[in-house]
Amino acid sequence: MRAINIVTGVCTVGVLVWQGMSKLDELKRHLKPGQAYRRADLARWSTSVDRHLKQLVEQMTMRARS
Repeated sequence: MRAINIVTGVCTVGVLVWQGMSKLDELKRHLKPGQAYRRADLARWSTSVDRHLKQLVEQMTMRARS
């Protein structure tokens, strides 16, 4: 098991660990206010569409259409 130094983001074997945006944040970058999206549209930017949709609705970033 490799230990990761959280402060520097480097593994003990010298491999850089990505500490950029979360996958949800990456998905949010593609969303535009007032735009309607189908689940299939979001699948282009997310491999966990259902989880991300739930999180977006909980954060009130997106609302479900009834």
